[in-house]
Amino acid sequence: MKSIWLGQNPQQAKYIFILPNLPEWHSAMDNLKPDVADLIQRNGNHWRKILTIMAKLTVTNGNDWRVHRDHSLFEQLAVVFDIASLEKVKPLSEHTLVFIVGRKLRAELPIAEESTKLNYECWWHRNYIWCPYLDYRQFPNALIAELKGYVLEK
Repeated sequence: MKSIWLGQNPQQAKYIFILPNLPEWHSAMDNLKPDVADLIQRNGNHWRKILTIMAKLTVTNGNDWRVHRDHSLFEQLAVVFDIASLEKVKPLSEHTLVFIVGRKLRAELPIAEESTKLNYECWWHRNYIWCPYLDYRQFPNALIAELKGYVLEK
């Protein structure tokens, strides 16, 4: 089975987000730097929120997350859509941070027993963060700000 991802090749990405659902995108965008505006246009507000949360988590200090989302989000970030795609990337670089997004994926990649509980919804172990789905109801700005501190340490 061919691995499907958006953005940076997962083997070279600084950040990998594993999401349980594929967006609709233009077939010519497969495994390339996606056009954020096109993704949002094709998939609506739901994917705008997902991309915004990713941008807020990965933007470097002092930069505007909006500019990062629209122009540089996929330069160091890959989005994969199943655990099997992540398995093909191993071994991970010690500098790669993997976000396992949502409860559905926790059944396939359970939270490690040695994990540190960061708050009521996030756990951290080595290069992995288990977090809620990237939606403002489950992932409010307060949680983004809290988790951003851990991301910057990595």
